[in-house]
Amino acid sequence: MIVVDENDKIISFNNINPQRALLNDSLFSQKHFRKFKKQNDPIEIVFENAVNQRMYYGQSATSKN
Repeated sequence: MIVVDENDKIISFNNINPQRALLNDSLFSQKHFRKFKKQNDPIEIVFENAVNQRMYYGQSATSKN
């Protein structure tokens, strides 16, 4: 999953190969962000009545049939 701010800037990620994500930070993370954005609608994180962050997620390997 990838969490972005209101400007779609990646602020954190989880369950993505950490070594590869750190080595190729922007390219690797942006690739996953675009992929996740196509797969599912984001979960909006609301704070003080405004959407401040969105969480994008992909399909889990355990949920594939």
